[in-house]
Amino acid sequence: MASPADSIERLHEHYLDAYGGPALRPEPLQKAWEWASAIVLGVTSPLIPATGQRWRPFDYLVSDVARNNDPKTIPDLVWHEALSLVDEKRRDVVMLVAQAARRYDIAATLWRTEATQGNPDGMINLGAMLVRLGQTDEAAQWFEKAADCGDPMGAHNAGVLAQENGELESAQAWFQRAIDAGLEQSRAPLGLVLERLGDEDGAAAQWRIGSEHGDAASAFSYSHWLRSKWESDEALAALRVAADAGLPIAMLSYAGTLLIRQDPESANDYLVRAYDLAVREARLGDAVQAGIAGLIANAIQDTDGATHWWELAQADGYSAPWQIIHGHEGALGLSRIAIDDTTLAKLGPEEVQLLMSTLWAGDCFDCGFPLGESIPALQVTDDYTGGRANLYHLAVCRYPRWNDSALQEFTRNAGLNWRSHSAAVPDHDGVLRPALIVNPRLEQSSLTLDGDTWRMVGSADPWNHALSSGAAPLWKAQIPTVAPDRLAVHFSSTEIAVRYAVEVWSAGLTPMLRALIQQQAGFLLIMTSGLGPDEDGVEAVRMAIESFDAVQVWVPLE
Repeated sequence: MASPADSIERLHEHYLDAYGGPALRPEPLQKAWEWASAIVLGVTSPLIPATGQRWRPFDYLVSDVARNNDPKTIPDLVWHEALSLVDEKRRDVVMLVAQAARRYDIAATLWRTEATQGNPDGMINLGAMLVRLGQTDEAAQWFEKAADCGDPMGAHNAGVLAQENGELESAQAWFQRAIDAGLEQSRAPLGLVLERLGDEDGAAAQWRIGSEHGDAASAFSYSHWLRSKWESDEALAALRVAADAGLPIAMLSYAGTLLIRQDPESANDYLVRAYDLAVREARLGDAVQAGIAGLIANAIQDTDGATHWWELAQADGYSAPWQIIHGHEGALGLSRIAIDDTTLAKLGPEEVQLLMSTLWAGDCFDCGFPLGESIPALQVTDDYTGGRANLYHLAVCRYPRWNDSALQEFTRNAGLNWRSHSAAVPDHDGVLRPALIVNPRLEQSSLTLDGDTWRMVGSADPWNHALSSGAAPLWKAQIPTVAPDRLAVHFSSTEIAVRYAVEVWSAGLTPMLRALIQQQAGFLLIMTSGLGPDEDGVEAVRMAIESFDAVQVWVPLE
């Protein structure tokens, strides 16, 4: 945008003062003009002459500043100059930058000009900026004016405000008015209103019609409704309609179904497109889309990006129904986990930390693909006297929750990972014992209800393994012996393995360990949650056997 000389000089004085003023020993203003307007290397000058005795900056300078600066850092003086200079041609650009900078007051000022001239689009956009500023009463007036001009989006937005205020009958009337004017996207919120009014069949009918017309939000709601009725194939078809229509949250959910169906390439394609769409809206101040952008960034293992978008969502007023808990520094297990408020309240902060020390990021308990570096979601299945805590891809497969319903969710790919290691460990008398150290389930841990209090019992407890019911904690001097019929043993020159029920745990042997097993005619089986997926070496073994839930049993070779 070209600016007159006096505007450039005012901005020049502001930035000169900001960077030190007189301490910089600036040249006289005329000299500064001569330098800024002089052609450099026979190509161009920093300031380029424009019509009307105005000047514009060289394009590269503008793009470089835009790349390296946050719009939120633009000072008031610049905004005021922009407002005084902006013309019809540049107004949309300034409004977009104002939204990205969260300067909704500036954007509202620009839209007000069009709104007062009777432009329905101006009325709707002015109303949207006023909502962001908390001025909902005036926003409702502009939405209603746009509706009176025949714009269905005005009626839709008026319905949204009425719905948020709990005025359901009014919201129903506004949404129906928008639908009658041809706006199919009003069917999704109308369905939600009807559902709250107790008309479930009417809600489903609206979502079905909207889905048939390709409305993403309607298809997404219809998918959830069908799933609640155990219509899985129809629910998946509706979810795909929502995903293909470009609704980021639907694309995220559909990516999860593709993972379960063993199609990671298609899942990744939906995630990438969903991320682009969510980020675009998040940059313009949409707090919900910023939260979704964080979820998708986490899904593609960009945890720094996820943190950025979640912080931005929170700053813009969005509050997720779950939070990220960080583990204690140097503790075993997970460093971060997504947990809902109900689970946090039932367990308490310290018990959550203990739970995190028993869980490791192996594979998602739903789709079976690796959790990798992403922050996993915790879901606890409550069986009234005990519980199992499982890990999932956050949002892609499941959200954090405490499931205490009689209906337990089916897990398609519940393949628990285990980790084992062979070592020689001293007993209470200092005698070296050969040992097979096993973490039988990396992504699952157990809880028990003790009165009114939930407490951790880890991954190697009797509730998980009948085998360990005869085992003893490592701090006890007496080591129990397992009955020969409880498991099968494989022993060779290079490997030791045991089979318990359908599970097989094994580890390689050094010549020294093989000799110890032969000499002592058996070995220790130590079960612990403290052995991580990539843990090896003396220190890893020490930490594993010091885990609070570590138990041991002697396994004779015969």
